[in-house]
Amino acid sequence: MDVARASDIVGRRLIFSASTNLRNMQRDPIQVLVASAFWTDGGFPWGEILILVTLMALAERWLGSLRWIVVVAIGHVGATLITVLGIAHKLDKQLIPTRVAFASDVGPSYGISAMLAVLTFRLRGPARWVWAAAVLIWYGYGVWHGRTFTDYGHFFALLIGFTVGAIAVALSHRLIAARERRAAANPKPAVADSTATGADAPGSSADSGGDGVGAATLDEPDGGLDDAGRDRTQHGHH
Repeated sequence: MDVARASDIVGRRLIFSASTNLRNMQRDPIQVLVASAFWTDGGFPWGEILILVTLMALAERWLGSLRWIVVVAIGHVGATLITVLGIAHKLDKQLIPTRVAFASDVGPSYGISAMLAVLTFRLRGPARWVWAAAVLIWYGYGVWHGRTFTDYGHFFALLIGFTVGAIAVALSHRLIAARERRAAANPKPAVADSTATGADAPGSSADSGGDGVGAATLDEPDGGLDDAGRDRTQHGHH
């Protein structure tokens, strides 16, 4: 019993040392921002694991590993900073108890919340609006019902995710439009050879040198998600 109690005490100390509460953020913000994303509190994180192996795996497949990490990091760091600033303001005005500055706050949930918002732009038509309304209602109810700083953090992370997704889609459309304008302004001259047959003509599909993949905006569905095996075969992934 003493060993179990000692182990529990050590675990709690480690969690509190990695928490992104006001006290730790004032002392060593970089360390706790990184460490807090890899800790969980309140038992085995079945919910987070389920989301990671389903929706987060889909998002990583759609965005790629680097952009997936960037979105999660922006959501985690951005929501944490907004929450900590809010706590500091409330403490300065003596509107909340001092113990909130030392509260436990760990886990990847802020980053996951941001990614759930970004996934809105993976959908099209009515499904996009239904998903956006569903997550807004869910997180909004959490703020209304719980009213803890973590509830506000999740809601802020969701708003950050919507903002990041909207900006990324707008930039994607601009890049595609600019690429199409450059291609229209500088068309490649057609090379014709009257002696060449259709099978070995320079303009034939076998020798065109292109990969046959057209430009697509970020919010356009990726057909490879529906047939991952085909995608790996075509692009040489193993």
